[in-house]
This record gives sequence, structure tokens and C-alpha cells, in this order.
Amino acid sequence: MSQNESNAGNPYAPGTVVETSTAINPQQTYNGIRRLPYFGYGLLAGVIIEFLQRAIFYTVGVGAATVGLGLLLGFLSFAVQVWIIALRLRNMGYSEWWCLGMLVPILNILIYIRCIACPEGYAHHKTLDTAGKIIAGIFLSLIVLAVLAIVLAAITP
Repeated sequence: MSQNESNAGNPYAPGTVVETSTAINPQQTYNGIRRLPYFGYGLLAGVIIEFLQRAIFYTVGVGAATVGLGLLLGFLSFAVQVWIIALRLRNMGYSEWWCLGMLVPILNILIYIRCIACPEGYAHHKTLDTAGKIIAGIFLSLIVLAVLAIVLAAITP
């Protein structure tokens, strides 16, 4: 009689590796980008778009052409950010359509925190690693501090 057969009725017996695995399919690979490249590409795209907008403003000056080019660069920035978020959501195991949630006021904060904090395949195993817990804690505490600052500014004469 093997150990697994003797522990068949014991709910407190240690399980096998297959039973205690946190991932549904450990061999599954996720496409897209991970946390650090997501942060880096988003930051790089923002810096490049800001540099282009300032270069256009200083070379062309204020006018209708500047406004049109600024709007064009704004739409380009939006498209790049949506693409980067869609790649990150794919890496986490979510549908890319969730990137449209960035247009919804409170949902965009939740999606952003998940994009920056959750590890690869989070939609399937639902466990945050240590880095994800620290990042989520930092961002949530910053949000609480921002809300407190707004409330204190509103009640202070």
C-alpha cells in the first residue's frame, strides 16, 4: 500500500506537487510585457511625447498649427499607452479589451495598479508576489494621501 493510498481519507495529509500547485497550467506561457518593461515603456513613451510637444511649441510658436500638432501628439500618446496596457493585460492573462477601462474614472486606477503590481498570469493564479504587494501598498497609500490632501484643503479656510 502506497502512502497516497493510505492518506486517501486524511484531509490533513500533505498533498502531491500537482495538488498544491498555485497555477492552473504551469506550462502555459503568456505573451505581452512584464511589469518592469511596462513601467519603462510607459515612461519612455511619455518622455518622448512631452519632448516632441515642447519642441513643436518652441519651434513653431503658439498658433493653430501648434494646437493641431499638439492634439495629434496627444492622440498618438493615447494610442501608444493603450497598446502598452493591452500588452501588459495579455501578460497577466486578462483580455486586451480591459484597456478600454482606462477611460472609466475609478476603474482606470484599479487597472493601473493591477498593471504595475500583478505578476505574469495573475488572472489564473490570483497570487501576488512580494514585489507586487509592496508596489500595490505604495500606490494605495499614495492614493489615500492624495484624497486626504484634497479633503484637508477643502476644509481649511
